[in-house]
Amino acid sequence: MLKKKDKSLYDNLIEIRGLGNKRVLKLCLLIGTHKDRLLKDISGIKLDRLEKILNFLHKGTNEDSLGKNLDFFIKKNIERHIKVNSHRGRRHRMGYPVRGQKTR
Repeated sequence: MLKKKDKSLYDNLIEIRGLGNKRVLKLCLLIGTHKDRLLKDISGIKLDRLEKILNFLHKGTNEDSLGKNLDFFIKKNIERHIKVNSHRGRRHRMGYPVRGQKTR
């Protein structure tokens, strides 16, 4: 997952789909290192702990998941709105903006 050893931990984590600024900072606190440290300078124990956390998040089945699982969750949520014929579902079906944007 973390490929670029010459970049900081923050830069490596922020590239993963589903990890934003807050979650990356929480992960840095959980493993006990600063976000600006280079990946090659972080000890193996901390990297192992980070890998375990990321693998756990990858297996998630809700909005806490990452990557393809997150895309799958979003797609299923949109299909659910369309199926129950909610206002959001109708907007999705017609291809209109869903969150109140203007259609001018």
